[in-house]
Amino acid sequence: MKKQVVKTLVYDSITGEVLNTIEFEKDIVEKKEYIVYKKHHSFAKTFSYMIPEYSTNMYLGYFFRLIHRLEKYTNAIIVKKGDSIEIATRDNIIEYLSISEGTFKKFIAESRKIGAIASTRVSSIVGYFINPAFAYNGSGISETLFRMFERDANFISSLTRESISDFKDKTGSDFMEFIKINFPAIYELKFK
Repeated sequence: MKKQVVKTLVYDSITGEVLNTIEFEKDIVEKKEYIVYKKHHSFAKTFSYMIPEYSTNMYLGYFFRLIHRLEKYTNAIIVKKGDSIEIATRDNIIEYLSISEGTFKKFIAESRKIGAIASTRVSSIVGYFINPAFAYNGSGISETLFRMFERDANFISSLTRESISDFKDKTGSDFMEFIKINFPAIYELKFK
């Protein structure tokens, strides 16, 4: 498998000062395995028009900090351990955000409720994934990520005709029909 050198800037979230640059090698994943989501983006991208509506700015701040830990194409929140990258556990996120377990539980519960973050078991751990309607890393997304948020109105409204067509080509599923039945208002406004 091909390798890619990845550079990450570590900066002070208050002053914006660059504190450190981290370089590591990562396997390059072939794009053909992913559903086209947006073209010409190979970096974590957030959208000014699509911000999750948290009850407190503190939770929104946690969300934006986690965006800097997104794995390309899967939107998994990750952590670097030595020379490897792993899906972040609850404890990794608690440590990274410097919050208590109770605050973490409340933050994740609200994140799930508003559709900003989903979680699922990955091997023996629970992994956390950011809804690509709010932010994503890469130019495509995995089918697993697509399925994880397929019932979220924010995600559905962020899709393009191209991404829906690509999903059908790769999976055989007619997602446009799913949208027409389950999200008729979005279908009428955006896809009809």
